[in-house]
Amino acid sequence: MSTPTLIGENTAERVKEEIWECVLNDDVRKIGLYGMGGIGKSTVMKHINNRLLKEKNKFDSVIWVTVSKPLNVIQLQHDIACKLDLDLTKVEDVGARAARLMAKLENKNRYVLILDDMWEILTLEEVGIPEPNSANGCKLVLTTRLRDVCRGMSCKDIKMEPLSKEEARKLFLEKMGYDVFNDENLKPMAEEVLERCAQLPLAIVTIAASFKLLIDDCEWRDALVKLRKSVLRTNETEEQVLEKLKFSYEQLKGEKLKQGLLHCALFPEDFMIKKQELVEHLIDEGIIESMESRQEEFDNGYSILRKLDSACLLEGGNDFYKEKFVKMHDLVRDMVLNVASPQFMVEGHLGLKDFLDEGKWREDLVKASLMYKDISTIPPNVSPRYPNLSTLLLQGNRSLKNVPDSLFEHLYGLKVLDLSYTRIESLPNSVYSLEKLTTLRLRECGELKHVSSLAKLTTLRKLDLGETGITEVPDGLELLVNLKFLDLNAPKLKVMPPGILRKISHLQYLTVSWHSMETIVDEEEIASLKELETFAGRFNDVDKFSMYIRSLKNRRLASYQIRAGLRAIAEWWWDPYSYSKRVILENSNLRGGGESFVLPNDVQCLEIRGCHDLRSLCDVPSLNHTSELQCVRLDGCKGIEHVLSSSSSCTLPLLQIEELELLNLSNLRGLFRIEKAASAWVPSDTFSRLKIIYLCLCSKIKKLFPLGLLQHLHNLEEISVRFCDQVEEIIGEASDEEEEKEEEEEEKEEEGMDTTKITLPKLRLL
Repeated sequence: MSTPTLIGENTAERVKEEIWECVLNDDVRKIGLYGMGGIGKSTVMKHINNRLLKEKNKFDSVIWVTVSKPLNVIQLQHDIACKLDLDLTKVEDVGARAARLMAKLENKNRYVLILDDMWEILTLEEVGIPEPNSANGCKLVLTTRLRDVCRGMSCKDIKMEPLSKEEARKLFLEKMGYDVFNDENLKPMAEEVLERCAQLPLAIVTIAASFKLLIDDCEWRDALVKLRKSVLRTNETEEQVLEKLKFSYEQLKGEKLKQGLLHCALFPEDFMIKKQELVEHLIDEGIIESMESRQEEFDNGYSILRKLDSACLLEGGNDFYKEKFVKMHDLVRDMVLNVASPQFMVEGHLGLKDFLDEGKWREDLVKASLMYKDISTIPPNVSPRYPNLSTLLLQGNRSLKNVPDSLFEHLYGLKVLDLSYTRIESLPNSVYSLEKLTTLRLRECGELKHVSSLAKLTTLRKLDLGETGITEVPDGLELLVNLKFLDLNAPKLKVMPPGILRKISHLQYLTVSWHSMETIVDEEEIASLKELETFAGRFNDVDKFSMYIRSLKNRRLASYQIRAGLRAIAEWWWDPYSYSKRVILENSNLRGGGESFVLPNDVQCLEIRGCHDLRSLCDVPSLNHTSELQCVRLDGCKGIEHVLSSSSSCTLPLLQIEELELLNLSNLRGLFRIEKAASAWVPSDTFSRLKIIYLCLCSKIKKLFPLGLLQHLHNLEEISVRFCDQVEEIIGEASDEEEEKEEEEEEKEEEGMDTTKITLPKLRLL
C-alpha cells in the first residue's frame, strides 16, 4: 500500500513497534488501535501491512478492508470476499453469505485481517470471520476512534497518542517550508496556530498548508482571527479536519453523549474539569435524567464521560491532588461550539463586550458561559430578552461584586444560574422571581452575607450555599419541596431552625456547617429524610449521633462526614474528601457509653478529639463491628497511653487499619500494650496493612516500633515523627523502662530472630 511518511519518530514509531510485537506474539490474537480522527492510525497500519507482506515467512496473507460507515454487514462481507476471489453477489441471505465466507477463511490459515476505521462492535461469526486462535494461527487487527470497540471485540487495545510537542513543531516547520519561528513578527502567531493544531498530524498538515501561503503579518493576523472564530472552513482541505472531528461527534450514540460533550465546551479552553463537578453539572442540566438515587445518576454520568474519553473527544487525567479530571482539545472544542451554535454563547468566541451588546444575543440562545474571565462589572442597563435562555454561567469571576437587577428581569426561562466563586455581596431581586429556576449555585461567595426569601423558587432542585458568608438560613427554604441537593456548609451560619428539614423531605444531599458551634442538626429531623444519601453535619453529643445511626437500620448512606460533641480543640488541617465516610467524635465520654454508643459499620475514617476517658482504642467496643475502617486519628486525648492492647477486645478492624495519626497525646507511651494475662506479645496481623503513621506532639513516647511489631509492617510507606521530645528510637530493640514485664515477653519472642531479614520494602518517606 502507498505509505505516507510516518510522522512522529517517538510517538508513531513506538505504536508501530508495539503493534508489531503483538502481531508476532502467539498469546495475542486480536489487536485494536484506537485514537482521535486524523491522528495517524491508518498510516501506522499501512506500514504494518507492508511489513507483513515483505516478511512473508510470518504469515501467508494479509487482508485489508476499510469498514463502511455506518456498519453494513453485507458490504463488509463483499469487501472481504473480493480479497479472497470469492463471489457472493448471488447470495442474498446474510447468514448464507457468512457461511460461505467462513468456509473460505477456514481453509486459509495464518492470515492477518486488518479492519480499518471501525465504528461499531461486530460479531465475527455474524460476518463470517473465524475466531482467531492458535490452531488457525490467524490475527485480527482493527483501527477505531472508540476504545469501546476494541474492548467489545476483546482486543488488546493500544492507544495512538497525539504527537509530542517537539514532533508537532518539527512537522509544522516541515510543512511550512521555512522556520517561521525565526520571524519576530510572526513567531507569536505561529506559536498560537501550532497550539491550536492540538498536536494532531492531519490538523498540522492542513493548517500549515494554508498559512505557508501568507507572507505579511497582517495576513497572518487576519487568518488567525478566522482560525479562532471558525472551525477551519477556509478551504476544502481544512474542512476535512472539521469533518473528521465532527463525524466523531455525529457518531456518538444517543443525545446524552452529544449533550454531555456540548456541555464540556462551556468551560474555558484547556480547562481541567473535575469529573465529579462535571457530573453534577450534567445532572443539573437534565442531561442525566432523574433516577431513584444519586448513585445511579453518578454511575450514568461517569459512564458518559468514559464513552467520550473512549471516543477520544475528551482526555482524562489526575491533577496534583489526584482528583480525576477531563480536558477537551481546542480543536474538538471549536468543532463542538460550531455544532452548538447559535444556541450556545461562550466567551472566547464572543467576548464581554459582545455579551453586553444585546444585539449579539440571538433569540434562540439556550446557554451562555462567561466563566473564569475576571469580569468585574456588568452595566446596570443590560436586560436581554431571550425566553429560551436556560443556563447562565458566571462562576469564577472573582472580581465581580455586583450583578444588576435588570440582567434577569426578562430571563423568564432561566433554569441554571451559577455565580459561584465571585465576590457578589447580594443577589439581585430579580433572581428571586425566576420561577423556572432549578439550580442556583453560589459556592464560595464569601462576601454574600444574606439571601432573601426563596419562597417563589418552588421548582428549585439544587441550592448550593457552601462556603458563603451567610449567617442565617434563607426565609422560605421550607417551601422548596422539590429540593434534592442542599449545601449549607457556611462557616458563619449561626443556627439551623427546627422543622425545616422535615418539609423538604426529598433531599438526597445535605451538608450543614461543620464550623459553627451553634449549627447543630436534630437527629430526628435527619432521620426523617428517607431519601438522604449524602450527609455532612454536627450532632450535639454522641448519644444523639448514636440514635441517628440506629435509625438508619438497613439503610446506608453512600457518603457522610459527621461530627458529634462539642468542639474540643483547635482544628488541624484535614482533607474532607480523602475518605467518603468519616466520623469525628469530640469532647465526649466514649468509654462510659458502653454498648449504647454505636458507629456506622462502614465508617472508613474515625477521628477522636479530646475524649480523655480512653486509655486505648480497645475501650471503644463499637469499633469491633466496623468492616471498612482504614484511617484512625487520635487528637488531644490525655488518657491515651497506647493505641492498642493485647486484650481480646482488639479485633481485626483495628489491627488492619491503613493510616494512623497520633496528635498531641501527652501520655502516649507506645503503639501496643501487652496485658499481663496475654500469652503472646504481638498478634501476627497487627498493623499488617498499615501504610502511613504520623506522630506529632506526643511528649512521653520513647520508642516507636519495637522489633516484635516491626516484622509485621511490610506495607508501611510513610513514617513521620515530629516534636516528640522523648523519642530515642524509631526502630529499636530496647524496651521502655516502664515496661519491664513486657520486656521479658518481647525477649522471648525476639530470641533467635534474624534481624537482617526484617525489612520495610515499601517505605518511601521517613
